[in-house]
Order: sequence, then C-alpha cells, then structure tokens
Amino acid sequence: MFLAMRMTHAGEWERGLAIAEKALALNPIPPRLSNFTFHCYYYLRHDFERALSYALRVQMPGFFIYHATLAADYGQLGKQAEAKAALAELEKVYPNFGAHAREEMRKQYWREQDVELYLDGLRKAGLEIPPKEEAPKPAAAPARS
Repeated sequence: MFLAMRMTHAGEWERGLAIAEKALALNPIPPRLSNFTFHCYYYLRHDFERALSYALRVQMPGFFIYHATLAADYGQLGKQAEAKAALAELEKVYPNFGAHAREEMRKQYWREQDVELYLDGLRKAGLEIPPKEEAPKPAAAPARS
C-alpha cells in the first residue's frame, strides 16, 4: 500500500490506484493509513464528499495530518462546525499549524497546485495561513505517532 501512496502522490494516479485496489483485495483490512491514497485521489478531483468518506476511515487521533485532512474536507464542504472541531484537535497535536501548513503539505503533495487546493480547504475551515511569501523557513515537525 505504501508504494501505491507514493505513486499517487507523484502523480501516477491510475497505476497507484490499481496497486491500492489490488492490495485491498489481498488484505481487506488494511492499515487505516491506506485510506489517504483514496482520499487524495478524490480530494484533488474536487469530490470532497467522497474524499471525506475515506478520511473518516483513517481514525488516527494524535496524527496531525488526519486532523488537517478532516478540517480541509469539512472546509471545502462548508461544514463549519465540523471544521472547527477538526481544527481544535489539530491545534492540540500541532500548535500553530497554520504557520507551517504550507511546508507540511509540500511533504504530502509535491505539485504546487495540490498544495494550494489543500490550503484552500484549510482556510475555508478557518485556519489562518500566511501568504506564500510570508511562510516561515522549514522547521522540525512534531513527532508523528
């Protein structure tokens, strides 16, 4: 599944999703993290409702990307109460995430337009993110659990 995730993030969507689907057929109870592969596919195609359905399957409290993903999905869908709740959880595990959102998303999405779409969802959720030219220099991220 990790190979599928890397391939899709590199833009090889068809091949990556085929590998992910094959992996799911072999192991119908995959690690929850594998749902991010499908989430990204639908999110980047602006199918935010379907993307959210995969994000909700991740269930990894304490993992900042999980909370940021939920916030972005809810933000894109205009579900402000849910977005605020996801941002509150995000703030607990990664204080001041907004200041580092751009650099963190660049680690997840390699194409600039993908990063910007993700940041758009976070802004719609209510997260303050500095403009590109004001973004701080890369800093160490908190330990991932």
